[in-house]
Amino acid sequence: MAIASIAVDQNQLSIGANNIVALYSGDNNFDVSSATTTVTVTAPASAAAITVAITPDPVYASASTAGVTSWYYTITLTEQAGVAANSHQVQLRGNG
Repeated sequence: MAIASIAVDQNQLSIGANNIVALYSGDNNFDVSSATTTVTVTAPASAAAITVAITPDPVYASASTAGVTSWYYTITLTEQAGVAANSHQVQLRGNG
């Protein structure tokens, strides 16, 4: 029997049901295999749980005008735990 494990950053799963799919392409010793499971993440009862959605995803730069490039997107913050929350600071960082 083979055992595998995975580490997931807390920001990679959303509150609610998350489908996890594992795929193995096989080799000379073992056949192709796959499995699925559902992991349910629940919000803490006494703390706010704010999720972030950005649309469109991914964000693309618009055509440059006079040497200025713009990126247009909408950020939606949604409180998922039913607890009142205030956001006092938002930081945006790119991948570059």
